[in-house]
Amino acid sequence: MCSPFETHPRFHSKRASSKAAETASSHESLEARATSGGGAVRKRATQIEETLARLAAIQRDPATGGIADVRAALGHERSFVVGRAADVAAELGPELAAELVAAFARVTAAEDDRECMAADAVLKAMAKLGVGAPETYLAALRMRRMIRVVDGYADVAASLRAHAAMALVETGFSAALEEVAPMLADLEASVRTAAAEALGVLGGSGAAAVLLLKLSVGDQDSDVLGACLSGLLRLDVDRYLPTVAKYLGDDDPRLVELAALALGETHAAPAFVALRDVLETVPRSAVSTVLLALALLRRDEATALLSETVERAPPAVAATESVNAFETAGSRNL
Repeated sequence: MCSPFETHPRFHSKRASSKAAETASSHESLEARATSGGGAVRKRATQIEETLARLAAIQRDPATGGIADVRAALGHERSFVVGRAADVAAELGPELAAELVAAFARVTAAEDDRECMAADAVLKAMAKLGVGAPETYLAALRMRRMIRVVDGYADVAASLRAHAAMALVETGFSAALEEVAPMLADLEASVRTAAAEALGVLGGSGAAAVLLLKLSVGDQDSDVLGACLSGLLRLDVDRYLPTVAKYLGDDDPRLVELAALALGETHAAPAFVALRDVLETVPRSAVSTVLLALALLRRDEATALLSETVERAPPAVAATESVNAFETAGSRNL
């Protein structure tokens, strides 16, 4: 039952006024919190912009120092800032090696780096600086991360595996062969190519055997086989040059081109003979690449052959290709 006071009109008027005051006070409190929150967000955004600007300035002129600023940015809560800091750290030397290792572990677990962009930047910086962190590279070798794209799914961690293969080999890790060799069966062609390149750098009869096996099994991507050919020549030019030269007669024009370029980069006399002998027989689409390979040899006999080709070829055909070969070879060796 209501009390007599509650039924009085003045009581209702006072209660309504009190309620209105409470509501107004509540709204003011919410507005204050919202304004305060918005200000915090704006302040945070400004701080990030200032950090990025500072990193850009350090990258433009590393001589100004800034190690402390880059170190702080590598520990930033936002992964894209960490990735930007890693780009700069790669130019400053190995002093930030420990921070890069810690940053990689953190961003690979972060929700705001689902596409591995920051992780990739950190790993590339570590590899460039020669950071000896095999455990980090092993972790990267094992990473898989599928994200939905327009036509299905994509493994955005493939670039991590590719960079980690060479980085692991360059640390001198004792079990590098066992870790990298299986990557020749990776689903991503870019990773298989990187694995072949890393095995070429690793050296040894075990790496050579794996590369030869991959060549015999084949691959749907010609670039993978091309990396195997280059890897063999890096391992032992004299021993494997005849093996690589055989691919100058392959049915796949792309593989012919890759074999030619691999031979050209050896600067070896036997490579000149192999390239000279197929110049008239390779597919028309591969002629310019064979000419480029001859230019890459940087040998007098190769230069003479290219000059001869210019003199006897019809205008705008092989002559133009020979000139282009000289120019391209020059740019590749700058």
